[in-house]
Amino acid sequence: MPDVCNKQNDTNIVLSIIIPVYNAEKYLEECLNSILSQNINRDYEIICVDDGSTDSSPEIISKYADQYSCIKVVKKENGGVSSARNLGIEKAVGKWIWFIDADDYIIGDCCNFLLDQAEKTETEVVVFASKKVSKYEKHKLEPEKIDISVAKGRTKVLDLAPKNSYANGPCFYFFKMDKIIESNLFFDLTMKYAEDTKFVFEYKFGCGSAVLVDAEIYCYRQNQQSAMHTLNAKEHAECMWKLAELYDKYIPLCTEKEAELKKRFEIAKCRSVRNMLLDYCINIRDYSQAKAALNKAKEKGWYPYKVKMGIYSKSFKGILINLFNECLEVGWIYLLVSKLLSRR
Repeated sequence: MPDVCNKQNDTNIVLSIIIPVYNAEKYLEECLNSILSQNINRDYEIICVDDGSTDSSPEIISKYADQYSCIKVVKKENGGVSSARNLGIEKAVGKWIWFIDADDYIIGDCCNFLLDQAEKTETEVVVFASKKVSKYEKHKLEPEKIDISVAKGRTKVLDLAPKNSYANGPCFYFFKMDKIIESNLFFDLTMKYAEDTKFVFEYKFGCGSAVLVDAEIYCYRQNQQSAMHTLNAKEHAECMWKLAELYDKYIPLCTEKEAELKKRFEIAKCRSVRNMLLDYCINIRDYSQAKAALNKAKEKGWYPYKVKMGIYSKSFKGILINLFNECLEVGWIYLLVSKLLSRR
């Protein structure tokens, strides 16, 4: 395959695609080929950040970099996906940033369309739908079937999401590079869980406009070795606390006209605290730690909760979970259950 890159010099690059690479030999070529086959009509770069891979991934990206002038390879010691993405941001020079994971891929003919929408609407963020896949499927964008929505104002920007798709992951967005720099925004290296949610939330909070391309553009594989599939309850609890701190920080930044948004942040904060307490009670099962966590939440004024968080779901199982959660909203019941379940 000939060099299909339009790249001339760094000052002309419109799109920087950042790919954290760690032991991704099984899917890496599919990922790169799905990008290189796009026929992007603007200058772009693909930054492959080798996060200390021990398989053949370094050889694969080196081979591609020798063949395609738009591919840059950056090597680092293993530090996790967030550190790899952060290094990618530091090295990127494009107007727009797109994070793509090495075991995922994108559908055909999507890049030009997404860039067209970004430029036409003069937006600050582009969001699109994703699709869970088990194997590579070759298909292209069908522009005539796509719903395009434009949002103006912080509340509408935060609300904008595909109808039937997860929207917290950074891979489902085009981010503006100058806005990332202006906000000094990076992935939180102290968070093993929910760092994606934090990054996306902080970016979108500062946006006044967004465009939604409601099409399944990003295809992701469910990685059984990912953080969410190898849960460390203590680390998860600590990240839930940090999420609560995040929402607590942004509540006072809401204007008087954003009362509904303020309420939503309060609910999100309470859910984060609840998830933290559930970790200590049900997963960690250490009474002394559960008690300390409860006291910590009380000291912050976060417990008892100030708002109702709504039902878990309308299913029988969901109703039972909701009743259990409501019982744990009473301090002495939470401590009693923690004591009964404690391993120590």
